[in-house]
Parts: sequence; C-alpha cells; structure tokens
Amino acid sequence: VKRSLKACQGALLLVDSTQGVQAQTFANFSCAKESGLVVIPCLTKLDLPASDPDMVLKQLEVSFGFHEDQVIWTSAKTGEGVDEIFEKIVNEIPCPPNEKANNNEDEGCRGIIIDSWHDTYRGVICLVSIHEGRIRVGDAITTSSLSTAKGKDNTYEVQEVGILTPTPLKTNSIGQGQVGYVVSGIKSGKDAKVGDIIGSGKKIIKSLAVEAESQPNSKPVLFASVYPTDSEDLEELRRSLDKLLLNDASVTVQVESSGALGQGFRCGFLGKLHMEVFFQRLEDEHDASTISTAPSVPYFAILKNGERVVAEKASELPDKITGKVDYYMEPFASLVIVTPPMYLGAMLDLLKMKRGIQDDLSHLDETRVVLKYRVPWDEVIIDLHDKIKSITSGYASFDYEKSEPQVADIVRVDILLNGNQVDALSFISHRSVAENRGRMLAERLKKNIKRQQFEVNIQAAIGVKVIAKVRIPPVRKDVLVKSGKVVGGGDITRKQKLLKKQKEGKKRLKMVGNVQVSHKAFLSVLER
Repeated sequence: VKRSLKACQGALLLVDSTQGVQAQTFANFSCAKESGLVVIPCLTKLDLPASDPDMVLKQLEVSFGFHEDQVIWTSAKTGEGVDEIFEKIVNEIPCPPNEKANNNEDEGCRGIIIDSWHDTYRGVICLVSIHEGRIRVGDAITTSSLSTAKGKDNTYEVQEVGILTPTPLKTNSIGQGQVGYVVSGIKSGKDAKVGDIIGSGKKIIKSLAVEAESQPNSKPVLFASVYPTDSEDLEELRRSLDKLLLNDASVTVQVESSGALGQGFRCGFLGKLHMEVFFQRLEDEHDASTISTAPSVPYFAILKNGERVVAEKASELPDKITGKVDYYMEPFASLVIVTPPMYLGAMLDLLKMKRGIQDDLSHLDETRVVLKYRVPWDEVIIDLHDKIKSITSGYASFDYEKSEPQVADIVRVDILLNGNQVDALSFISHRSVAENRGRMLAERLKKNIKRQQFEVNIQAAIGVKVIAKVRIPPVRKDVLVKSGKVVGGGDITRKQKLLKKQKEGKKRLKMVGNVQVSHKAFLSVLER
C-alpha cells in the first residue's frame, strides 16, 4: 500500500457516519500522512436512518484535528456531496510537477512501478507513474531489480506505451506526471516488482544500481508454508506463486521440504491479513488445491559476540546450553483498538493475558475508547482477532503494525514420541505459555494417532524437562479367554502367569516398535 501511495498526490478519508472512527481509520490516516498526501475527510452513508454525523464530526476533530467545515457530507445512494468532492480534489490536491522544458533524450526518464500483471503473449506489463522525463516506444529501459541482477541482460526495449481510460489506449509516449502502461517483453515478475524504480537514459540507468542497493526492502514478520495436496502439482503451484508475486513484491518465497508433507514453499508475509488474502487469491485466481500451515513468527538470538541470528523455525534457534547465546528477542506489534466503554474491563484482562504492554488509553467520546498496546506478534496471529470480536460482540475494531522486538524468555518445545524427537512438530514459544501449548498439541496428536500394539507416550519437553505428557494405551487381547472359556478356573497363579507373559511381550515390542504418525495426524497439528 505504501509503495502504491508514492504514485498519488492526495487521498479521501472515508468515515462511515453510522460506525464512526475505527482502528483502521487511524492506520489509513497515518499511512497517507507519512506519504505526504493531502487528506480530504468525507462522511459517508448519510442517507441511512442510523447515521449520526454529529458524533462522527466530534470524533474526527478529536482524533485528527479536522474542523466541521473541512468535512464533506456524502451519500453514494442519493449522490449528495459528490460534486463537492470533485471540486475539492481539483482545488486542494496538487498537480504532478510539470515536465522540464530542457529535458533531453540523454537524461531519459524515471518512474515507479505501481502495478504489474502477466500477459501470455507480451510478458510482464507494468503500470508506471512517471516522475521525471518522458518514456517512448523504442527506449531502452531497466528496473532497480534488473540493475542488481547478475548474469542477465539489464535492459529491455519498450514495445508499446499507453494510458488506461480504463481500457488500454496506445500512445506514442507518456510524460512526467502521467500514469500509463509499458510493454517491454520482461519475462519474469521478479524483474519488475511493484515499487521498483523504472528508468531509461544512460545516466539514470547507471544510477539505478546504486539506488537499488541502498533502497530498504520490506521484511516479512510472519511465515507460513504451502504444499500441494498432490505432489505432482508442485510445478503448477510454483507457476501460480510466480504470477501472484508480480503485484505483491513484499511476499518472500523459498523452496522447503518437509518429512511429513513433502516438497512445498515457505512464504513470508507482512501480517496475518496479508497472508490470508494471498492464500485466498491462490485458491480463487489459480484454482490451486493446497495445504497451508499455521503461521509462525521469526525470533532473534543475540550471541555473546554481538551477532544476531534470525530463527524462522524451531530447528534454527541456537540453544543457551551451548553458552554462545546472550539473550533472545521476541517480535512485537503495536495495536490500536477502538471499543465501546462497556467492554473495557474485559478487553484489558484479555490484553494482560496476551502479555500486552499498555502505551495509551483515551476516550474518543462517550461511546468509544481508544487503546494503544504493544503485544507479542505470536499472540496476535494465533487468536487475538477472534477473542476481541468475541468479548465485544463484534463492536470493537483493531489494527496493528510492526513494532521493535523486546527481550523475552524464549524456549524451544520439542515433541517426543516414546522418547524419540519429531523435528517437524517442534515449536518456539514464550516460557509462560509453553506448557499450555505443549499440552494442547499433545492432546491433538492423541486424537489422531491410532492405538498401537504397545503403549505410546507423547511428551512435550523443554531441553530434558518434560512439561506435558499424554498416554495412548496399547491395544490388548484378552489372554484369559481361550476358545470362549476363561482360563485357570479357581487358580489365580495361571492367570497371573499369562498376564505377566503378555506384559513382557508388550515391553519388548515397545523397545523395538516405531510409532507410525499418519499424514492426517501431522496435518491436525500443522494445518492452518
């Protein structure tokens, strides 16, 4: 979103007059202001009986400093305020800078890719906002991704340019301040990511490589893996992911192999909503049949030599026993929650249970309370959204963004089956909640692992300390019944001899037998 805003000069802040200011309103306003946009506030849905414009106007003044005369009253149904919106856009939002009169072909052009899509016959088509110069058919262009790629031809020839009206309209060139599409035969979406700088001209092409290296890339804050339900569909899933990455450059994808689920891909996202939308698009737009795992967050280990190790999986977390680790850090998120006052007590209890740190609490008006908290990312992605909606009957709203990591007591929890560690089921957790999560996972495994001829012990352990244990009893044959008759009559010693023989046999079987964990059992733990 922030990269797309670079192509804009202004934004409309639409506030529902029946709902008032929500947590997302704060997030969207901050995003627009950080991008230097002119913000025009608008009240919407004024035709509805439940509309309360006086309340919302007061909230806008308290939250963002907008006076009543700055706010446009609108209704899409009746058309009220639409003309006034267009008038304000023309009068208040600044025009794109005019093209330099002395611009020559050697200086070339510079712009930013705000969207891209794939055409079967023409390759990647880029939607570009031109910031400087003019781009023409026949120009040699490059992107910041291409300029840093090794072993590739770094320039492509422009085959077609035009503007969207909204249908494509071919033109000879597009200049400074215009937004148009560019066709240049780029084959891979990795070479033309959304947010990349695109340029032509010798001087600009040379400078792009330097700019690309200094430009900070967005870093994922949570990870989830995706696997094809049929291993033969792996290549089809790879192609589908490549097409989605065309207009979502912030997603990172790496090939991954799991002993339980086979070959797949580990994807990094900027948030939980980002992940859910991406996987939904994968299913809807590409008809992909996949298994996606539950999300996890990266933790940090600070070594005594000052090195910082990022652990995306439990197997990558260095152990303190080695003596090399100084301390661990846990990623946090900054939350803004808007809730009715009647649910404030329950909300504070929930955030305390989720190990939240309060930054601010303020009353927007008599019907809204704004809470600002820092909460561990791990708690946010598990069930925080569902809990907030549940305890407030759906009336609260919340938004979150990345915050600085905090020092935390982090542990690795291993899952043992009859003393044998199963690496695929290990996870990282805060010590205070490790026991509960370990027990929940063990109980879930118990429901999905079939009973064996021998006893199966499922244990969750931190190092050598077992923190949770669940037992699956063995399948037993009634050795006291033979040919439909009870053995032994009145002599107890014959019964004890048979039972002791069975017990010893089960003990030997447990020593040599392996627990077979089915695909379904793994999915019950790993699936989202």
